[in-house]
Parts: sequence; C-alpha cells; structure tokens
Amino acid sequence: VQLNQVLFAAEAQKQPGDRLLMVDDATKLLAAGQEHSYSIQTATTADPLLGTTLKVTLVWTDPPATPLSQNPLVNDLDLVVTVNGGAPLLGNGAPDSVNTVEQVITTLPPGALATVAVRSGTGGITQGPQKYALVVTGPLQITSPPPSFPKPPPPRPPSDPGSPMGDAIAMGITIPLLAIAIGAGGCFLCRRNTSASSSPMLAAHGGGAQKVLPAGWSQHVDPTSGAPYYMNKSTGMTQWEPPPPPTVAPPPNKRLQAPWKAVQDPSSGRTYYYNT
Repeated sequence: VQLNQVLFAAEAQKQPGDRLLMVDDATKLLAAGQEHSYSIQTATTADPLLGTTLKVTLVWTDPPATPLSQNPLVNDLDLVVTVNGGAPLLGNGAPDSVNTVEQVITTLPPGALATVAVRSGTGGITQGPQKYALVVTGPLQITSPPPSFPKPPPPRPPSDPGSPMGDAIAMGITIPLLAIAIGAGGCFLCRRNTSASSSPMLAAHGGGAQKVLPAGWSQHVDPTSGAPYYMNKSTGMTQWEPPPPPTVAPPPNKRLQAPWKAVQDPSSGRTYYYNT
C-alpha cells in the first residue's frame, strides 16, 4: 500500500473507505473448495490521485513445502475480479499455481460495482484452512465494512453437576476424614505437652519455681522457647543444665575431716570444699 496514494489531506474531508479497503481477519480462513466474495461499490467520479484505476492484491503465507518438490506451493489460492458482472479478471492475468501474491489492475466505469472473489485454486488447499489478506485501492464508496462472517456458536452449557446422592456420598467421606485429622492433631499436642512437662530442662526449672543456685549463678528465661537457662556471672558462661547445688561446707575454724578438701576457685578467688 502506497500511503501517499490512499491518504487524504485534512481539508479534503474524506474517509479512509473512499480509497482503501483491507481484509485481514484471522477468522476468515479458506478451506478446500470454498470461495469468499466481497462486493465493492465504487464512486461515480474519478479520484484526484487514483483516477478510475482499481487495484486488488491478494497475499497469503503458504505452509512449508516438501524439499525438492516440483511445485512448492502447498495451498493454491486464486483471485478473481469482475466489474458490473463482466468477464472475470484473474490474478496475475492467468491461473497462477506458483506465487503467493496475486494482483488485478483494471479501469472502472463511473459508479461501477466490483466483485472480488478469493477461491481455492487448481492446485487445491492441501494443508488448510488458509488465512489470507486482501487490499483494495481505488475510487471507492464504502460507507461500512463488508458484512462479517457469522460468529462461532456459543460455548456448550456446562455438564450436569451430578445428583444429590453423589454430593451426600462425598460429604459422608469428607466429614469422617476431617474428624480423624482433628483427633490426630489433638493427640499430638497432648503428647507434646506431656513430654515437655517431663523433660529434664523443665524439671530442673521446677515448674517455674526459682531454684537455689550456687553463688555467682543466676537463672534466666529464653524468650524464644520459654525454657530456663543459667549464667555464671563471673565467667559469662551460659548453659541449659542447672549448676550443681551448693556444697554444705563444714563449720569454720574446725579441722576438715576426710574426705573433705578446701580448694580455692581460680576465677573468683573464693574457697570451696570438695568431697573426694
């Protein structure tokens, strides 16, 4: 399409349909033995640029052919144009079973009615249906696009949803399974709480009661797990297990009796007593 031949200046007050008609619709597919026909009314006066010349061009994209084929054209389409019911004008001047572009150029009488047909050629359409595009330029008088092809039928209604008995059977299976899942979850939580309460860590915690710790030790609660842990203030060491209970030392100013020994802690310098 030469745009300088089909566009109008703003002051011309013309419509695109006065010079140009294009057909390029994915739903317009041509099958073997079919024919698509378009009636085009032309103007009663010559066009300032195109005069009385009508140009019709047909193009399509052909499927890949077999290698080394003598006739590489798979889907053969023909273009046929008639003016006022006169003699048919064939695309490219004769039946063409080689090219995928066909064109007819003719001169129109005033107010002529042109009929453009796209049909299956002599080579047939072996891998159809075939999509095509059609371009018509000239002194046209088209007030509306050609009538569209019938729309495809509406989608089929959904299938029968089934009888109430089927729904009842499904509910009868689903509800017991749900009850079993809930019961299993409850048993898991109960066993988890029982094992947690009997764990050494919580037993050492004494159910929340503060234990008597040796000097220099303090008890804390882990904010993530809620379990108690113990810290030695002198060394900064932390541990989950509670430290051993404080050793009862013998009365001062008395001689230690075997098997007790007095030992000095190197970290704190304090004296502690060790039962050997």
